[in-house]
Amino acid sequence: MPLTEPLQPEYVVGGYYLRLEKIHELMAELEIDDRGVDLHFTEYPINKWLAKQGKFHILAGAIAHPATEKKDDVDGILFMTRFYEIHGKILDNNIVPPERDADIAVKSWLIQDGGVQEDDLTWVALFDNFHLTRNGIRPEKNDGPGRHQSVTLTEDQMLKILSDKKTVAEVIAEATRGALGAST
Repeated sequence: MPLTEPLQPEYVVGGYYLRLEKIHELMAELEIDDRGVDLHFTEYPINKWLAKQGKFHILAGAIAHPATEKKDDVDGILFMTRFYEIHGKILDNNIVPPERDADIAVKSWLIQDGGVQEDDLTWVALFDNFHLTRNGIRPEKNDGPGRHQSVTLTEDQMLKILSDKKTVAEVIAEATRGALGAST
């Protein structure tokens, strides 16, 4: 028997799915500053805006191709309004809870205030395999993951980290300073 069990989702989430190609229209309509984030990270400025507006009953999360009849959709944002704690319970994969009045009120808000077309919204319920609830089920005033850079270290740089007990950040800073100094 393994010492650890595979990571299982703790929630089934439900909400309205909107394709990424429509997200910027929504953000412009609601005057949400995208802060220059990549399209796949727009959940962060949206959640920050939701938190500032006191809309703690909605959580935005980036998801890929939800299990809907629209199989050709690109990635999108799920505006979650329902959170079912499951904690290891076995659930039927085919159960899609119906929309409640509170859910429909969020849909109406997306249409009326956000300028979204009703046909662009799809009610979706799914296991939280995307870890949408990893930081809780309420939006936060979080600026997101920030700007990421890929860095490839040479073997010499790796040895320097090990032998000099330097951090990766220190070695990268030294290499960057060296590259900047060499170019001047």
